Amino acid sequence: TRLGLFDEAIVSLTAAYDANPQTGHNGPTANRAIAYIQRGDVEKGQSELQLISVKEPFSYASLLLAALHISRGESKSNAELCKRILEHIEKEKTSAYEILQGCWICCLAPNSLDDYQLLLSRLQKIQQQNGKLTWFNLNLGAALFRAGKFEQALEYLQMASNKADSGAPPVDICYFLAFTQLALNQKDLALESLAKARSLVKEEYVNGIPPEWSVQQRLKCRESEATSLFQPQ
Repeated sequence: TRLGLFDEAIVSLTAAYDANPQTGHNGPTANRAIAYIQRGDVEKGQSELQLISVKEPFSYASLLLAALHISRGESKSNAELCKRILEHIEKEKTSAYEILQGCWICCLAPNSLDDYQLLLSRLQKIQQQNGKLTWFNLNLGAALFRAGKFEQALEYLQMASNKADSGAPPVDICYFLAFTQLALNQKDLALESLAKARSLVKEEYVNGIPPEWSVQQRLKCRESEATSLFQPQ
């Protein structure tokens, strides 16, 4: 799909699922849905993502569906998706992976949830086992930022930024750092973080070939928010 060969991708992904259906829909079927969307069959692609998301709320398909809603300006549909995810997170048996994946989806855009308190309480419950992971610190920092707890958000985002592992995308860390620093009136630092984020975005393009669709949409979400927050007053 990165080369624009959408028809070929759809045939290949359909064959991959038919050959090994026990792998579930989340991989090949979700990617096929994106191929449909990129080919211009948006409604067909969205329908496939919705079917998977209902069955597997913490799946890659749910992340893709949230990105699609946001890219199309469907804030109400995205809020409904995040509300459904939060209802599943409320269940005590939700795994750490599911909590983190759900958090990532719900923090993709501003105002995805009316209240982030439940999400924060679940993140705090898994902190002891996961607190050293960059991915955890980025998620907790992002959720704290969305909840308006900027000083706490900055602490965890800086922890994520200082990690040397590749457990979380550095570009997202830099964007959220910029947003949080700006909220704390640290404008010079915020501009530095934003410049670094934008530099990292350029690295996502290899030999002029854009990154995969989900990455493109996530980066568009970040840059759209940055443009809104950093516009001249």
